[in-house]
Amino acid sequence: MNAGFEDCTVLDNLFQKYDDDVASVLEEFSNARWRDAFAVSDLAMYNYIEMRDLVNRPSYRLRKSVDDFLYWLLPDIWVPLYNSVTFSTMPYDQCVRNRQWQNKVLAISILCLGMFLFIILFYYRRSYA
Repeated sequence: MNAGFEDCTVLDNLFQKYDDDVASVLEEFSNARWRDAFAVSDLAMYNYIEMRDLVNRPSYRLRKSVDDFLYWLLPDIWVPLYNSVTFSTMPYDQCVRNRQWQNKVLAISILCLGMFLFIILFYYRRSYA
């Protein structure tokens, strides 16, 4: 439903931009919205998988907690996927790219934390061995 409302907003803006020239409006609409159409499809599939399997996993609940905490701490930088899709005017393609960026940031952070803890443990064991 949100995608339909977003399409209406984009179409309205394009009709104003092209002074109601339907051919120009539809051409630009098709060029501008195809990424969002694919993103909506990807988001729908992800939502199905999330509701079917992921909500029962502790890792999902941990990720949701991390997302909520980072959103509370950095609301202009870190917007959870659900919030960006449901409560913003961010294009769906941008929502998906934002989530991919967040996944990379978290993966790199976890990797760095793991390496840091490994180094600390290595030096701790070495100094007391």
